[in-house]
Amino acid sequence: MKKNNLEMAWQEPKDSQQGGSSGSPHGNNQPNDQRPKNGAGPDLDEIFKKLGGAFRGKKGMGGHRHGGYGKYIALGGAVLLCGWLATGFYTIDAGQKGVELLLGQYHATKDPGLRWRLPNPIGDHRIIDIQRRFSQKIGSTAKGNRRAAMLTKDENLVDVSVEVQYQINNDDPSQYWFTSVDPDKTLKEVVDSATRERVGQTSLDDILTDGREQLMQEVKELAQSILDNYQIGLVITNVNLEDAQAPAAVQDAFSDAIRAREDEQSRINQANAYQSKVHEEARGEAERILRQAEAYRESKIAQARGEAERFNRLYSAYAIAPEVTRERLYLENMEEVLQNSNKLYMGSDSNNLMMLPLDKMTGPSTTSAPTKTERREGAVTIEVKETTPTPESIIQNQPNNNVNDQRSRARFTR
Repeated sequence: MKKNNLEMAWQEPKDSQQGGSSGSPHGNNQPNDQRPKNGAGPDLDEIFKKLGGAFRGKKGMGGHRHGGYGKYIALGGAVLLCGWLATGFYTIDAGQKGVELLLGQYHATKDPGLRWRLPNPIGDHRIIDIQRRFSQKIGSTAKGNRRAAMLTKDENLVDVSVEVQYQINNDDPSQYWFTSVDPDKTLKEVVDSATRERVGQTSLDDILTDGREQLMQEVKELAQSILDNYQIGLVITNVNLEDAQAPAAVQDAFSDAIRAREDEQSRINQANAYQSKVHEEARGEAERILRQAEAYRESKIAQARGEAERFNRLYSAYAIAPEVTRERLYLENMEEVLQNSNKLYMGSDSNNLMMLPLDKMTGPSTTSAPTKTERREGAVTIEVKETTPTPESIIQNQPNNNVNDQRSRARFTR
């Protein structure tokens, strides 16, 4: 019975179930034999209407049981939308920059930090390491490649090997992605072209000897200017000339020339070092002599001042007691003159007890040394030697001559 009712619900038109007018726009005058018979196909329009009502929460086809499906579908769609939007977050580390794309085109350049852009497929991004250094070799024999031969200014051939170091432009890294299909290959070709141009303006002798640094500086400047015109987002940091060789026919001659130049430079460096050493020693010696001269000058000035002060004091003493001052000067000068002598001088009229240096006259010598007696006017001279064993052999009295002694003193005081 239930099955038959279900078949009637699918097969009968909507108007027959409601008991109203027929499905025809002209009313219910349609005869009964024109209704659909059992086994006819369902009305598709009616099915779509019932499904739409189910999604809208209306009654029909079990609307009371299935009316909440629309809410779940909306909630699921919101979750999916949030998850899709969350895929747009990305992080840029220090030393990097981010290039954002919108519909495949450049949109913006971002600094390090947490960033967000529209998720794929609408938006995209690229992380660029702006601190990384890249390197390429041009004209080298690495990996079996033939060395590039270049023509010099003096129409000679030279084999040149160059290493170029570069990095991505920090100011506008987007140029590295969008300006050129292969920027690294473009840079290699630009450096090779710049090297050939500058080698063609330089002689072979300069390339092989002392002109290498200047040559590489010119290559770097020319290549960088070309890259700036191309705007491919690369900056050359250094260009090194790894090797430069003359053709094999003249390689030995140029090697000898290079060694000769190196020897010449070595000798020049040695001469400069010796020159610097001699100059420093001469300056030190001159400084020492100047210091000694200054010290000598100061000592002489101090000595002269002392002598002048002494003379002033002697003059004051002489003005008070002339005889005593003369006698004192005489004795002091004789003491100074005879302080290193091994002789004893005594006045002939002296009655003082003389103390002879017996420790020197009674030395350990086993042989007697002959005595030496000198006659002086008004004085007795005794020569004392360390090898004389007895006082009798070295002392000899001389005749008194008081007058001569007074004359000698008078001559000194004048």
